[in-house]
Amino acid sequence: MLIVGTALLMLAAAFTLHVVPSAAVDPPPPIEAEQLTLRSVFPDEIDMKLKLKPHKGDTTVVKVHDPSRTVDVKYTVQPGARFPWHTHYGPVIVNIVSGSLTYVPAGTCVEKTYAAGESFIDAGHGHVHSAYNPGTQPTVFVATFFEAPETGALLIPADSSLIDQRDRIATFALSNWIPTISSSAILVAAGGLISYGPSTPDIFRRLATYVKKIVTGTKPADLPVEQPTKFELLVNAKTAKALGIKIPQSILVRADKVIE
Repeated sequence: MLIVGTALLMLAAAFTLHVVPSAAVDPPPPIEAEQLTLRSVFPDEIDMKLKLKPHKGDTTVVKVHDPSRTVDVKYTVQPGARFPWHTHYGPVIVNIVSGSLTYVPAGTCVEKTYAAGESFIDAGHGHVHSAYNPGTQPTVFVATFFEAPETGALLIPADSSLIDQRDRIATFALSNWIPTISSSAILVAAGGLISYGPSTPDIFRRLATYVKKIVTGTKPADLPVEQPTKFELLVNAKTAKALGIKIPQSILVRADKVIE
């Protein structure tokens, strides 16, 4: 109703001035992608090893046994536009052409802004992050993707990446001696080390009570917003042993489930 009322007021004002606005030009999309190359493969045997040490954070070593396929994509990001939380199949090298881009890793949420003429590397392999244009002019950058899929999206949304790529993430972490801690129990079942977060089955049960209330006549606007009340701690003892990590007995006692 508010949108309709506002539109009517604008139209009435235009007729008052005896001017009717012409059809507006569609604004550019918040984020526009243009593929510059094919998803190319290396005909030679190529190994890639990247050592990343951010300004604030620990050093990350990324080993890529087969960096094919690689593809270059030009992105144009409008002022204030933000990429949703996501990850990539493999490493991505980003070159800022114009404007600036602020990179936000999910692990630390420590923001760093890169200007035109600067570059940075995202590790991929489940490293969830976001990025946005902090300036007043469009930002243009070129991203070079490695280990890109033959077809399909280059960005994996964070809400599904941990689930869809759980086996790959767990295998990569274990082969590189990286202990993984997450809020998803599914990752621990796939080979991750520890998870602690809201109980998904309990959330679904609570969701059923909401559905029942709405079906029986309660207005959705009258229902309160609930926070999770049940949390679960899962430990994969098999992964801990493979990594040479001894889990304290105090944690094992508190765990809701220990995978042997």
